[in-house]
Amino acid sequence: QQSQLIKNLRKQFSKTYEKMPMATFRTLDECETVAALLEVEGVGFRQKVLRSRTTTHPYAIILYGKL
Repeated sequence: QQSQLIKNLRKQFSKTYEKMPMATFRTLDECETVAALLEVEGVGFRQKVLRSRTTTHPYAIILYGKL
């Protein structure tokens, strides 16, 4: 089941930020849930708040490692 979660996560990282895969989320809770999964898997990442008045998904996770 864990590998299925990772496969589903890969699909979310379709955007890029400074040439690194990025996923965006509507709520901080969604973002924190994905961050916790990435920590368990040992994947390097950082979280960022996108400061734009027009964005509907302001919370982002940018990957440093392979997912």
